[in-house]
Amino acid sequence: MGAGGTIGTTSGLQVEVRDSGSNLIATLDVGEGYTPGNTLAVANGVSVSFSAGDINTGDTFDIDVINDSDETDLLAALGINTFLAVKMLRILMLKKGYGRM
Repeated sequence: MGAGGTIGTTSGLQVEVRDSGSNLIATLDVGEGYTPGNTLAVANGVSVSFSAGDINTGDTFDIDVINDSDETDLLAALGINTFLAVKMLRILMLKKGYGRM
């Protein structure tokens, strides 16, 4: 199993984006050729960026993604905009060729 690598430097370094059900949403290339800080599209208008630094195989972090179902801002105007769907994404760091943990 690989030890990970450095964002923007390590050849073949990738991260997996999974939903709360562990379904694969996207695999992002963040190694050699990626410029730290550049935005990467995940899916459905969600994007993420990574700063320079080291990541290890198996590292994870979670982010909350809010689905704005109130495109007219009516709920916000009425003060009841808390009825929004929240979906958790899990970001799994991995090095290409070593597979998931």
